[in-house]
Amino acid sequence: MSCTYCEERLIDYIDRNLEAEEMKEMEMHLKNNADCDAEYRAMNEMISVIKEEKLPSPPPLFMNAVREKVQQAKPERKRSLLYRPGAWVAAIVFSFLFVGTAFATNGFNDLLDWWIAIADDQQERVDQTIEHGLGERVNIAVVDQNVKVTITDVVADDLQTYIYYEIEDLAHEKHLMIDFHEGTEVVNKNDVLMVHEYVDHSLRSHMRLYSDQDHVVKGRMGLAPIKGEEGFISLQLNELEVVSAFLEEDEVTPIEERELYAGEWSFEIPVKKHPAIVKELDVETEVAGNLLRFTELTIAPTITKLTYEYTNRDQHESVLQYLISGIEGDGKTYEVDPFSMGGGISSAGGFRSQELLFESIFLDEPDVLKVEIDGAVLEVFDEASFPYDFEQEETFEYLGTTLSFENIDLGNPTTFTLKEDLGSNREFESLNITYVNGNDQSWYGSYSNGTGTLVDASGEVYDVAEYFFRMHELKQPRIYTTESFVTIEAEDKVEMVQPTGFEINGYTKRKFFDQSIEIDLK
Repeated sequence: MSCTYCEERLIDYIDRNLEAEEMKEMEMHLKNNADCDAEYRAMNEMISVIKEEKLPSPPPLFMNAVREKVQQAKPERKRSLLYRPGAWVAAIVFSFLFVGTAFATNGFNDLLDWWIAIADDQQERVDQTIEHGLGERVNIAVVDQNVKVTITDVVADDLQTYIYYEIEDLAHEKHLMIDFHEGTEVVNKNDVLMVHEYVDHSLRSHMRLYSDQDHVVKGRMGLAPIKGEEGFISLQLNELEVVSAFLEEDEVTPIEERELYAGEWSFEIPVKKHPAIVKELDVETEVAGNLLRFTELTIAPTITKLTYEYTNRDQHESVLQYLISGIEGDGKTYEVDPFSMGGGISSAGGFRSQELLFESIFLDEPDVLKVEIDGAVLEVFDEASFPYDFEQEETFEYLGTTLSFENIDLGNPTTFTLKEDLGSNREFESLNITYVNGNDQSWYGSYSNGTGTLVDASGEVYDVAEYFFRMHELKQPRIYTTESFVTIEAEDKVEMVQPTGFEINGYTKRKFFDQSIEIDLK
């Protein structure tokens, strides 16, 4: 099995949507290929965060967007979705948060204030963009089933297309928003949008915006860039999702249980694409013992994309991602944009290349950008094998940390809980662990959902659910995995799945430092 073949089917493997033989081939490939296995672990960890912190489940659209990013790679470059905690995982979670389902959090007031600030910032940005002739205020309204849908603004560039909308229930009975999952379609997407033919869904991203108007919901849809300089997007809405007035419910509504409102709202939306400014860069520096080079800056009306590449000189541990929280120009800070779908990591010629998305600097035109590098996520290679028949609860020691296997239920599937003690000086944040199929059974493979603990530089412990969206308030935060709920499945003909041990192939951890790099844009 090739890495390309594996990458194309990785999402289906996670979703358990492959045939049994192909699942087994994927499992063997992941076991023997470190890069592909890193991609698998990254995606699995992201989904675990979403599930365990009771955030909405990843919609099928996100998975299609991931496939799209993989396919956008050039043939000579291997596209990757390597482990990107922090900004990357937060970006996905933020996107899901505003799909429209309710969100429960102990810090609701802080979240509401944050939501209002985000909406105000979005409105200010789109107003300024339109004032400078870089977007269009269209105000196209359609009424059906006593519901008025208005497409208010469009901002399009070489990287993406944003469509802003308002939905008003004229009966003043409910709150409705775009159905991110199924009820929204760009009828002419293959003709007008730069999408791949296998992408079934029209939307790349969606963000619900705060509205203080009674029975009015506002939002922003993200689409691929259009092919030409201008054109019309044929948008058709067949279903809207019924949502709460605010993010105030105690439980998350599962996707399959969401309430839908049928109707027909069709639009011909005029779109004009505004070109981005692409600056080739050649800025090199040494960061944590590695050569780091900034190669390209794309400045678009909707977003700023910074591309850099780096080497990994240490054979024992490698940098998976540098932690860059923002860029600064003329005294103004532009943070990582958590709502746009894009970015990625690739490898070629001994370098790893990464794209980061920040708030747009298009209107400000700073002469110098300062990039703040706060640290790095490291993958440490360290192999250890542990024979274990999983017939009874047992504990093991790894790097001074006790690993406990509990709640073991052998069968098909086999399930158990792995607990990792959190001491004051724990070396690792999360383990790269696999379970040994010593009996050569026809396994589908193993997957797990985990919970963790958030700890700052002083050792103060925080609730992950409360502080996940406020991690920027903490100094050098780390998320330690403390409990994983593991499931191992096999073909139906297998009566009992019984591993013969487990292997640790290494672990991830964060290393913090403070380094600034200036990029002259003149």
